[in-house]
Amino acid sequence: DVLVNGANGAVGILAEGAHVSVVNDGTIEVHSTGGAAVGMAFHADESVVENTGSILAPMAILGDAGLEDIRNAGLIVGALALDAGDDLFTNKSGGTWNVLGHVTDFGAGDDTIVNEAGGTIVMHDAKISLGYNGEAGNAFTNAGSIEVRGESFIDMGTGAEPVVTMAP
Repeated sequence: DVLVNGANGAVGILAEGAHVSVVNDGTIEVHSTGGAAVGMAFHADESVVENTGSILAPMAILGDAGLEDIRNAGLIVGALALDAGDDLFTNKSGGTWNVLGHVTDFGAGDDTIVNEAGGTIVMHDAKISLGYNGEAGNAFTNAGSIEVRGESFIDMGTGAEPVVTMAP
């Protein structure tokens, strides 16, 4: 487990390189009394996160201009800021993503969110933005649960026509 408390910003895990992969089956919890509190930060061409544990930070995952592939079967509490790149967030069965009072931005690129059957996305006064996209467009597929409280919305971005699929 990782617990980080900082006074002027804090990062739980920083991964750098061409291709990086992080597997979390414990708890990553980050707090800061001044400045950003980031659970995981990536500076890589390609980043893969396999989460079956918990990531708890106002900014849960901070990406770079490369591709981020986040596979969640655990608990993520916080926003995602993924920058440019064709990013993928898969919320698997048993996975919960709480976007509480934060703005999530997938940045430019053809981004995809998949909320599988048994997955839950909770938005409480939150925004999820898929950003500007290219030829393929942004996509959102939901077969799980989306709980919306307060003023929350999902912005599919601009550019090519987005693809939205909602399963019964």
